[in-house]
Amino acid sequence: MKRIVLVIAFCLLLLSQLNAIHPVVSIYSWCELDPFIYEQGMDYPLSKEEAARRLLEEARQVFSGMIYGYSFTYTPSDKARQVSEEFDLLPHSEILWGDTSLSIEKSKIIENRLVAKANYVLNAAQINWLSAWQSADIEVSEARGESDLFKGSKNKIKALENAIKEAIRYWARNRYFNKPKQIKGRLIIEEEPVFTVNAGKYIAHTRIRLIIDHFLHYKIY
Repeated sequence: MKRIVLVIAFCLLLLSQLNAIHPVVSIYSWCELDPFIYEQGMDYPLSKEEAARRLLEEARQVFSGMIYGYSFTYTPSDKARQVSEEFDLLPHSEILWGDTSLSIEKSKIIENRLVAKANYVLNAAQINWLSAWQSADIEVSEARGESDLFKGSKNKIKALENAIKEAIRYWARNRYFNKPKQIKGRLIIEEEPVFTVNAGKYIAHTRIRLIIDHFLHYKIY
């Protein structure tokens, strides 16, 4: 009996070490089985398989932002100077479709939505990349963003991109009195974004960690 207990203890220790070597990041996501907007070429209502495929694609994009992050250039709008807002968000790298480290589990249907937990198993290079973002000196900001529900399900990720932009804007507004001409830097999504729907809008709330590489002020004469 004592030997069995020792074997079980050894197995648990080994499992914990394996999890430490190959940590898993997880998010929860949802897909409407009967979307309000008809998208050409898709059967309605959506099959569970198609909804799962959409969840995987969304998870692929979100995990890419959480693991690799982005470089960005943000030019705030300025009516007095006749400057239009511009925001460019470029992924540092992306998880490829079909990556076997990406999976879905615990899927269930709740109020005509397929809800599931998506997992991604990190490799050693990704762990090293993420560890570099854990410095206490890196800035943190959070905000929410919106996008038009009536432009289809692909616009859900647009809400996340707008939330990232608003988080950068919020960071700058709380540190500088005068509006910047342009901000350039790098960022990573720090934790699982939250998506909701309200009043014809996709809404995303996100928290980011960012490094500012270039902060350009307007010249004062």
